[in-house]
Amino acid sequence: YDVSLTSDGGGGGGGNESNDEWFYDWDYDVDPSDTITIGYDPDTECDCDVTIHVYVDIYDNETGDYLDYTYAEHEINNGYGDWFTQNWTAYENGSYDFNAIMYDEDWNEEDDFWIYDVYLSSDGGGGGDEDYDEWFSYWDYDVAPSDTITIGFDPDTECDCTVNVSVSYGVYDNETGDFIEWGDGEEYEIYGTDYDWFEQSWTASEDGSYDFYVYMVADNGDDDWEFEDEFWIYDVYLSYDYDEWIHAWIHY
Repeated sequence: YDVSLTSDGGGGGGGNESNDEWFYDWDYDVDPSDTITIGYDPDTECDCDVTIHVYVDIYDNETGDYLDYTYAEHEINNGYGDWFTQNWTAYENGSYDFNAIMYDEDWNEEDDFWIYDVYLSSDGGGGGDEDYDEWFSYWDYDVAPSDTITIGFDPDTECDCTVNVSVSYGVYDNETGDFIEWGDGEEYEIYGTDYDWFEQSWTASEDGSYDFYVYMVADNGDDDWEFEDEFWIYDVYLSYDYDEWIHAWIHY
C-alpha cells in the first residue's frame, strides 16, 4: 500500500516550540492487515505532571467522510520519553486517513498530525479488540452542606467481565459559561450491569450558580482509554459556607 504522511510541524520528531504541549515524535504500523496502531511521544514545556487528551479521528480516504474515532488520556512530564499507542480495526477493505489531535487538561487544542491513505483489508470485524459499550445507568446529585455538591452515578458495561472506567467532571460558571476547573478524576472497577454507586464532590469557593459536565472513559486494554458516556447538571446554586465564631463575650 502507498502511504502519504503530513504534519503541521509537531510530528515526526520536531517539537512545536510555540505550543505548551506537542507531539515530539510519532509513527504507525499496520499489523494485522486490518488494524493500524498509531504511536506517539507527547511532550510539554512544563516541568510537572500534565494531563493530555488525544483523539484520533478516522476518515474515508476516497470520500473524506468521517467514520469513527479513538480516544486516550495520558499523563506526561516535560520532555521525558513516553510512547503511547492507539489502534483501530477496519470493518471493511479500504484506504483511510487518520487525524490525531492533542488537547491539554483544559481542552485547548495543542497539536495534531495526519496520516493519509492507509490501506486496511478487513476480516469483517472492526473497531478494536475488547471494545464494549459503557454508560451511566443512573445518576443524581445532592447539595449538602450549602457550598458542596456531591454527584453520584451507577456506571454499567455490556461486557460480562470486569472493566476499568474513569469518571471526571468539569465545573463551569452558569451565568457566563466560563470554565472554572476540572475535578479530580477517579477510576472504578465495574462488572456487567451489577449495581454500583460512586460519588465525587466539589466545594465552591464563592457563592454562585454552576454547571457540571460529567464524562466517563473506559480502558479497552493496554491503557487504551476511550470516551463512553456523559451528562450535564445545570444551574446548581452553591453558597459558600462561611465560618462564624464569638470574637469576645462579657459575663455579668
